[in-house]
Amino acid sequence: MEKQLLIETMPVAFEILEEATAKNGGRMKIKGVFTVADEVNGNGRVYQEAILDREIDRLKALIAENRVFGEADHPDDGKSRIANTAAMLTNIEKQVADGRKLYIGEAVVLNTSKGKDLQEIIRAGGRPGVSSRGFGSLVKGNWQGKTADIVQEDFSLKTFDFVIGQSTKDAEISQFFEQMDVINILNADEHPQEKFQKGGMSVMEIKNVDDLRKAYPDLCEQLVKEAVEKKEKEVKEALQKDFDARVLKEVESKREEVKNEVIEEIKKSEEFQGMMGTLVEIGKLVKPYISESNDEEEVEDKVAGLETKVESLEAENKSLKEQMEREKKEAAEKEKVAKRIQEVTAGKKHEKLLVERLQSCKTVEEVNARIAEEEAFIGKLTGQTSPDDPKGKGQVLNEDKRDASLDAEKQRQRRIAGLPDKTATA
Repeated sequence: MEKQLLIETMPVAFEILEEATAKNGGRMKIKGVFTVADEVNGNGRVYQEAILDREIDRLKALIAENRVFGEADHPDDGKSRIANTAAMLTNIEKQVADGRKLYIGEAVVLNTSKGKDLQEIIRAGGRPGVSSRGFGSLVKGNWQGKTADIVQEDFSLKTFDFVIGQSTKDAEISQFFEQMDVINILNADEHPQEKFQKGGMSVMEIKNVDDLRKAYPDLCEQLVKEAVEKKEKEVKEALQKDFDARVLKEVESKREEVKNEVIEEIKKSEEFQGMMGTLVEIGKLVKPYISESNDEEEVEDKVAGLETKVESLEAENKSLKEQMEREKKEAAEKEKVAKRIQEVTAGKKHEKLLVERLQSCKTVEEVNARIAEEEAFIGKLTGQTSPDDPKGKGQVLNEDKRDASLDAEKQRQRRIAGLPDKTATA
């Protein structure tokens, strides 16, 4: 089913969200109803909600990238042009009101020549139409008891333009309908002298091509343009097809020649020579394991044995690597532990003894956890307490008196800890 240009226009009383000022670059922000779903419009067409939702969602993705523009008046060929750009769409949202499915749009009316004209019309209270522009096919059917042209799933919405007027059944809404009008006029054989009416204007009787050109200059130009484009396309396709066939035939004839040249090139390359050298060396290594009798079973057994040996060596190599990794990690951890022991014992009383007692620590965390414990233990053996330790009320600590009061158990613990026996040195 052939797609055609579909244009629907509805008058809008725009809400001015922001007036054009020097501060905003002379751009006006507006808001209004852009289109409606599930209603027979003035052109006798129906745009179903699901199709419009899909196309609006697709358009919104482009709107988010500032890529959707509206023109002042529709382009004849349906293609947007910078010279006619009047606005940039910024948002479209669906809203249900009184059972109607409306699509509310927002746009920035630009500070272009066409945009300024549109701004002045809106500012003066004018009601220009917002007109959807898209391509799709139609199928005549029944819509809620009315005969209508129902827009099909292949519809593609391009943008919304700003025009004067609204959709009516007699409106010249697309080039395709204009072409049908001309065909009807040419085929009419009743009342040949009667003048036809089109858009409220009298149209001269069409007798030849010149009359057709005078009555419908734009349409004739469009028809010629389309015919030329169609012929150009056919010629290009024919030439391309012929060219491709010739190229394919030439390639087929040269394929074998090119193949042999490529093979010779590869043989001369350094990569190929290196690979051949590697294969020769492998052959030398394998040769001692191959029987002169060339017994296939014997060769297979030896190859299998070699594969097993290779697998064993690979496993052993893997095990050695893992062991080396573990030893490396352990050595690194020991180094960290030794460094930490040195840091926490530096300058402390009984430094050497603290170092010896912390040597058994496996991790830095263990060193941090035990340092205070070891200091307290040594302090207990020597009868020393930290400045924060509570002392008995009125008690005077005397080093000689404390040493003299050490009982046999403490002396034994001192010896175990590596401290000198004070009774022996007293």
